[in-house]
Amino acid sequence: MKYEPTKKMPSIANWITTIQGLQLICKRLLKAGFKYILLRNFNQDPIKNIFGTIRSHGLRNINPTPAHFTSSFKSLVINNFTSTHSVGANCEDDDSDGMNNLKDFLFNEIPLNEENEDEENCSAQHDALTTFPTLEQTGSLINSGSRAYVSGWIIKKITKITKNCTVCISKLSTPKILKEHFIIQARQYIDCNLLYPDCYVPTYLVIK
Repeated sequence: MKYEPTKKMPSIANWITTIQGLQLICKRLLKAGFKYILLRNFNQDPIKNIFGTIRSHGLRNINPTPAHFTSSFKSLVINNFTSTHSVGANCEDDDSDGMNNLKDFLFNEIPLNEENEDEENCSAQHDALTTFPTLEQTGSLINSGSRAYVSGWIIKKITKITKNCTVCISKLSTPKILKEHFIIQARQYIDCNLLYPDCYVPTYLVIK
């Protein structure tokens, strides 16, 4: 009599990795002051949707850099602030409120080089990321570019409400291309008609 070797399903190993990841998340959240954590909210749909939309953001963005990922993530979150349901997503409506307001989301600095003692298994990847000198040097420029892009989106919404008021457009936008308009230039496709906000506009066009 000969017994066939049993096959080990790869889902078991991935399941163990998922449990370990949730344990790390719960440990950090409880340490940060959260009283309880609803694990049912950690499901596949939001993660699949967010990474799918980031990969398809800007037509084809399958290998984004950390800066591109941050910019796309902010743009997608801003777009979803105006809708309770992701367009085209196969998931239920999310009636929960955001954990942060739009002002803090746009203007707070992102700690790209923050060390994490709990992620010992990812120390090599973390060291590799922190060796890039351009992250710190271009951090403020990326933030200003993201704010300018969001301000241009808000101005475009204002022009629709005011029925393309020429006075509003002249006061809020500028024909000159500034250094913080590099994200708008990168996404200025044919017949896109993106607006370039003036230098002072991102300071005032902030929704709390």
